[in-house]
Amino acid sequence: MSSRWNAGIAARALSIGATSGPAVLVPLLYVPASAFPFTGPKDAALQIAAALGYGALLLRCAAWGRRAGENHAGELGDGGTRRAWAPPAGALVWGALLLLGSVALSAAAASRSQFGAPYALAAFLRWASLFGVACGVAASDGDSDMRARLFQAVTASMGVVSVIGLLQHIDLVNLPIPVISTPGSTFGNRNLAGEAVALSLPLGFGAFSLTASGRGRRAVMAALALQLLYLAATRARAAWLGGVMGIATVAILNRKAWWRARSPSWSRAVWLPWVAIGTLAILVALLPGRSNPRYAADAKRLAGGFDVVGTSFDPESTALRTRIGLWRRSLDMFRAYPFLGIGPGNWPVIFPSHAEPGATADGVLTYTLAPRHAHSDLLECLTETGLMGLASLLILAVAASGAIRKGVASRDSARRIGTVAAAGTLVALVVVGVTGFPLAMPATLTFAGLALGLISSAGQDEQTAQTTQTAQTTETAADSVEPGPRRRRLPVWTAAILAISLLTFAVFGAARRLGGAYLLGTAERALRDDRGAGGAMRALAALYRAEEIDPGSFRVVLRAAQAEVRLHRTAEATRACDAALSIEPFSPNGWATLAAVQLDGGDPHSARLSAGRSLQLLNDGPFPLFLKAKAADALGDRADAAAAWDRLELLARGSGNDVETARSAREFLQARRDPTAPVR
Repeated sequence: MSSRWNAGIAARALSIGATSGPAVLVPLLYVPASAFPFTGPKDAALQIAAALGYGALLLRCAAWGRRAGENHAGELGDGGTRRAWAPPAGALVWGALLLLGSVALSAAAASRSQFGAPYALAAFLRWASLFGVACGVAASDGDSDMRARLFQAVTASMGVVSVIGLLQHIDLVNLPIPVISTPGSTFGNRNLAGEAVALSLPLGFGAFSLTASGRGRRAVMAALALQLLYLAATRARAAWLGGVMGIATVAILNRKAWWRARSPSWSRAVWLPWVAIGTLAILVALLPGRSNPRYAADAKRLAGGFDVVGTSFDPESTALRTRIGLWRRSLDMFRAYPFLGIGPGNWPVIFPSHAEPGATADGVLTYTLAPRHAHSDLLECLTETGLMGLASLLILAVAASGAIRKGVASRDSARRIGTVAAAGTLVALVVVGVTGFPLAMPATLTFAGLALGLISSAGQDEQTAQTTQTAQTTETAADSVEPGPRRRRLPVWTAAILAISLLTFAVFGAARRLGGAYLLGTAERALRDDRGAGGAMRALAALYRAEEIDPGSFRVVLRAAQAEVRLHRTAEATRACDAALSIEPFSPNGWATLAAVQLDGGDPHSARLSAGRSLQLLNDGPFPLFLKAKAADALGDRADAAAAWDRLELLARGSGNDVETARSAREFLQARRDPTAPVR
């Protein structure tokens, strides 16, 4: 009994770390010095939290009594009663196992193909992290206090995110946060931040419903108001729609308590402030962002709300043209491998081979842009894991729907509120995933895992959730539960060893990836700040350490090749290029770098072939065109050289290509006239 008691206490502690921990840390973490300043630390925190979640569930199963109804680690609930813990709903567990199995099978098949599966482990860890966070919620006691603390943690962290984003939007202070698109807050990218807010809003309304004190309810309302205003300021159209649908789902499922005003927390005095907040959010969405020369090229920030919405239906708009181009090419990839798919994580590996014709015109692949996702979670799942993976995902969705239906009908108000909030988050996830990739981003993945965990126990049989009268001590209260049929249980020490092993693996893996990303960031800054031999030497010192810490990174070995060619070390640069192309064989930049190495090594014939291979993958690549022209000049092929220079002149005029391509083409033409001119 003592070992089961201790296991239950440990399970509760790990459950808190697996739920409230990532709810606070994942949205807020970022490391500016890293090569992946936002996703890297967030992913690390998520994976550690997932390991805690699996450990909590293992220990909770070990603490589960030999007889149904025994729960020596339970907590006293409201009114002096004890709720017996039970495992997650079986349908959800089988759905999760089927999905993980389909990902593993697809990865095994891809590893035997010509492409391999270089990112399969990362893709598998994303799915495992989703279910790990869900396990952390499922391992908790599931009382109203636990749900309230979880909802409040999400609402507080996303409130901080919103404050930072609003400060960026009004340009009040210059915050030292790397910016991909403003206001990106602690995500760097406003679209990703907006999607995270869209998924967190339903959980925030759960926090409002479960917060008992008036002061606490006002704090939750303030945080939710900030989130709504920030969501409006992001100009993220998919996030807008996802947030609206998530809130609508909460309202529809909870309509009796809201519309009939039977709940004192949703009285008329509460509705009126929400109407005012909603009106203010609409005004923020309609008014353009503050003008600033730093954001002069950001048309979306400076456009009115109606113009932003209108571009969603304009076939000539960049956003719609790019997404349709990505989806069409993704379907081509699916048709080539319909059953098991191309392999998890292989979408960015194989996509460049399908980008042409029209890659630059459609905006799907350019000199400076190499997409990593299909901008549709469902389509990316279909492409990478085939019909089998899609079927597994749909089975999981059906199981989740059944659990939501039972949870909404529960007589336990805390369970019902938790289920309603989770349903709103999952609906927002599905809506955002139509044109985005929330299942690949750590914050949205965290909120989806929390939602799955909240509904995992919603369908428990009422007899499993029965309570008993409180006894004088915790031991006698636990022993007073009416025993049921005998069940097998996991040995406590086995569960403890497995939990420690999972946590150790997650911590060391996260530290390795974070260290590699930091060293890569150091190397890239050295290459950018000093374009001579000194910068290359400093970069190589960091890159080789990064390769030792976190081997198999395409970006690391490609940067190593670029640094080696600056030092004119042809053999080392060639080996680095070969390593990069073994990971991503269809990378236009990888082939262009190899061409530069070969040209620098005095082999213009091979350089022209490699540059030609790069141009097959991306017709409008200024760098391979420059290299091909120089190689043709060295070989005395004036016609081929003239054709390459003419094409570069056309790109420099900005005809049918993006701004960065035109700028790069002009720089390479300047380098032709003046070899000492800098080229970025």
